[in-house]
Amino acid sequence: MPSAKTNGIGIQVEDLKICVVMVGLPARGKSFIAQKAQRYLGWLSIKAKTFNVGSYRRKEDAHPSADFFDFHNAEGERRRRAAAEKAIEDMLAWFRQGGVIGILDATNSTKERRKWVLDICTKEGIEVLFVESKCDDENLIMANIRDVKLTSPDYQGQDPEEAALDFRNRIRNYEKVYKSLDEDGDEDEYTYLKIMDVGKQVIINRIQDYLQSRVVYYLMNLHIRPRSIWLSRHGESMYNLDGRIGGDTMLSPRGEQYARKLPELVRKSVGDDRPLTVWTSTLKRTIATSRFLPSDYNQLQWKALDELDSGVCDGLTYQEIKDRFPEDFAARDEDKYNYRYRGGESYRDVVIRLEPIIMELERSEDILIVTHQAVLRCIYAYFMNKSQVDSPWMNVPLHTLIKLTPRAYGTEEVRYEANIPAVSTWRGKGSTAKHENPTAEFLPPKRSFPKPPPPHTAATMDAAASSKKRKLRDPNGSKPSKKRSSSGAEASPAAAKSKKLKRTALAPAPASDDDSENEDAEEVESEEEEEEDAAETAENFKDAEDDDGAGSDLDDDVKAPAAAPKSTSASDIPNADALSLPQVGAEAHDFAELNLSDKTMKAIGEMGFTKMTEIQRRGIPPLLSGKDVLGAAKTGSGKTLAFLIPAVEMLSALRFKPRNGTGVIVVSPTRELALQIFGVARELMAHHSQTYGIVIGGANRRAEADKLQKGVNLLIATPGRLLDHLQNTPFVFKNLKSLIIDEADRILEIGFEDEMRQIVKILPKDDRQTMLFSATQTTKVEDLARISLRPGPLYVNVDEKQEHSTVANLEQGYVICDADKRFLLLFSFLKRNLKKKVIVFFSSCNSVKYHAELLNYIDLPVLDLHGKQKQQKRTNTFFEFCNAKQGTLICTDVAARGLDIPAVDWIVQVDPPDDPRDYIHRVGRTARGANSKGRSLMFLQPSEVGFLTHLKEARVPVVEFDFPANKIANIQSLLEKLITQNYYLNKSAKDGYRSYLHAYASHSLRTVFDVNKLDLAKVAKSFGFAVPPRVDVTVGASGRGEKKVQGRRAYGSQPKQGSGGYYKKR
Repeated sequence: MPSAKTNGIGIQVEDLKICVVMVGLPARGKSFIAQKAQRYLGWLSIKAKTFNVGSYRRKEDAHPSADFFDFHNAEGERRRRAAAEKAIEDMLAWFRQGGVIGILDATNSTKERRKWVLDICTKEGIEVLFVESKCDDENLIMANIRDVKLTSPDYQGQDPEEAALDFRNRIRNYEKVYKSLDEDGDEDEYTYLKIMDVGKQVIINRIQDYLQSRVVYYLMNLHIRPRSIWLSRHGESMYNLDGRIGGDTMLSPRGEQYARKLPELVRKSVGDDRPLTVWTSTLKRTIATSRFLPSDYNQLQWKALDELDSGVCDGLTYQEIKDRFPEDFAARDEDKYNYRYRGGESYRDVVIRLEPIIMELERSEDILIVTHQAVLRCIYAYFMNKSQVDSPWMNVPLHTLIKLTPRAYGTEEVRYEANIPAVSTWRGKGSTAKHENPTAEFLPPKRSFPKPPPPHTAATMDAAASSKKRKLRDPNGSKPSKKRSSSGAEASPAAAKSKKLKRTALAPAPASDDDSENEDAEEVESEEEEEEDAAETAENFKDAEDDDGAGSDLDDDVKAPAAAPKSTSASDIPNADALSLPQVGAEAHDFAELNLSDKTMKAIGEMGFTKMTEIQRRGIPPLLSGKDVLGAAKTGSGKTLAFLIPAVEMLSALRFKPRNGTGVIVVSPTRELALQIFGVARELMAHHSQTYGIVIGGANRRAEADKLQKGVNLLIATPGRLLDHLQNTPFVFKNLKSLIIDEADRILEIGFEDEMRQIVKILPKDDRQTMLFSATQTTKVEDLARISLRPGPLYVNVDEKQEHSTVANLEQGYVICDADKRFLLLFSFLKRNLKKKVIVFFSSCNSVKYHAELLNYIDLPVLDLHGKQKQQKRTNTFFEFCNAKQGTLICTDVAARGLDIPAVDWIVQVDPPDDPRDYIHRVGRTARGANSKGRSLMFLQPSEVGFLTHLKEARVPVVEFDFPANKIANIQSLLEKLITQNYYLNKSAKDGYRSYLHAYASHSLRTVFDVNKLDLAKVAKSFGFAVPPRVDVTVGASGRGEKKVQGRRAYGSQPKQGSGGYYKKR
């Protein structure tokens, strides 16, 4: 009878049935090749399916050892043969139902096995194509072993080193019987493809028809080297804003921001020493998006990557298409994949023209593709093995970098969001909306691989976590059941309970560093957003190996109540008098003189320290002896090590283990400072077995609770989140031996007085050492010290004999300029210091946001950090700036306290601080360390020079700097034109202007910073307005935005000639 036809995309083949039989030793990329072949054929709409013999074998034995694969093991041989028979039986049934290409994925390492498969298929009229992957490159084999042990179902949950060893032994068993294809010349009648050493040599034998040729050509272009592919749409375009399709328009302002942000996203994902090849389409918006990528990236433009041609509908909105071409609109929704625009293309057409792109991608290594929505949908569907018929409905958002890493058992996906707003260009069936958010079914799928920690997060700092995971046991010695939560962490009754608890909006630590206005308060992430970050937060903890050996002085109780525990018995844990901590002399100057443990000394040496700073010399010895300490030291003085070293030594001396719960708690005012302390703790505890972790607002609470219940010996926390866990998470803290309160004055300043009182009340007091560090001794600090410290604490103040309140190697100055010259001066200064590392302070979140957007838009790249950002964004920005050799960070006082940012050259205070204490902390970000130098510059308006008197009283030496007027860039007219014409910058400028006025009105030194003396016309000019915009600000009687005593002041009316400014009551 005449043969029927099998239609693939762009091809037509005879009704052949082909069995592709994989051949080769384990870790040679066979499953990788099989999965790729199936994906490619499916992408071409050719019915293909892989039958993995290992999957059938696992149904009987999920985790066999290497001995199972010994060919002298009769039982193992029988079961492996049965798995192969079942796989072939299912494959034949699938062929009878219309399958075209079946792939038998197994080692098929002996001549006898290959002959057996050939005979079965030939009898059924099925052609056989053998594909052998042969590799002797040891580096590649080890890379494949690492891939398999991470993704293979055989080794899920096993120790990585043990898995690698077992897999090596499995390979040796196969090597004993392995025979390469046609090795002895007796298989030369077979149809086969041999790929040697990842394509260095290819042998083709007896390829007979078109479909076989198609498969062979594709496989010849494959390689199995580890690599990734990065996908990004162009930045938001003007047509995107208008809801129009097609076209060749330029980027919108937010699209320009994304273009400037893209290099940063790529660096986070790729690294600096891994060059990429960049592919774009020939259209302007993709070329514009990639223009800021590093110059050493090779960039190629492909016509095949151009957007789907929408023919007569090009440039129309969906409503216009529906009105003009109603039949086409309906037909497109009915079958979007096959629908072809009049005079244009269909998605099927795009797939056909993308085939050369796919071939080139498979032979290339690291590629970044910047292209269009329809094209990325097709490419994404190919790599993620999705149906092309469904691809037109996929959501590929703007301003997102997608990293795809092919693995042996699938493709790993990681998305990096730029956090730059953009419209949604997804549209549901029948919709004519300009912009529509995708429904849940079209959102990205859950990850099928463990999520790697993003660069520069606390999870990255915890890379040294122990590979051998601890097995928790209950007090009776039995193992707990392992119910898994959605985050992948072990669930517990408390975790389940916390799932139901409504998250309370505890005041985030840095919120009051910014505007006191409600609208400038930091956003609280939803529980759904927290769940997405569960894997990241879970990595913030180091798990130590379980040690149930004799000699432990601690109890095994892991079920402490959430409320304040009852006092422990004397047998639970030694008291301070029983400790055998190192004895030190009063004259110790080097760490070596402290007689610290070898593990601690090794870590200190690796950190590069030998000599102690003054706070360390005066603070560590009494802390090692168990005394309570109230300390005061300048920022950058080394006090983090001063309190961490005694804490770690105490944990080590008491042989704390995870089951003993939390022995040390460090409370920090801000998340960034907590992350910094966490990083120091990680380095200091690198050789200790004790566990450490961090709990901060904005991170995933459920994952934190799971880790706390497993046992965190040293815990770093912000006050609000710590109190939350103490009240609602059942974890062991009854053995607490040390409470450290860092930057106590700042904690109280930003509104955590009640939380600290509750924390101190809940924590056990018996046998607890307390360390309280505060730059200033206010009444509130004294009250906190009174309730937290034991009677007679040692007071250590290393600043009282200093002539100045700031470090000696800091050059400090100010410049007097009118309000309308502030931005021009800042712009000129930054332009002259592009090669320097600069931190610029503003008084409000909105002001930071506006100036960052403006400077980035006019091609002066800056980073920004403020309290309204999500925690992940803040963390990434902080560590990116820390690691940068040069650049500018624009921020609020969220970055002013305690943060150790290396090698800062300049501190610029565009908005003066609230008081001299904040000034000291701001300038303390530079000239940190014994030999470091730095400079600071403060902008003052003529009406603000009274602040210099307050600085003098605080022992802060400042001199006036001169900035010649002819050196200031005259860009005022350009700035005003830009703000007038650009909607987004205009809105941002108004928000920044309003917040500036509000912060000014809320200033604590109102005799100096009097809002009524402001020349609003000049202030407005500094924000790019020719005429002050009318904005409303709520100011309470206290100067803060308190609703109970608020008054309405309308700022923005044009002041009279010669007037310094005024406000009008309403």
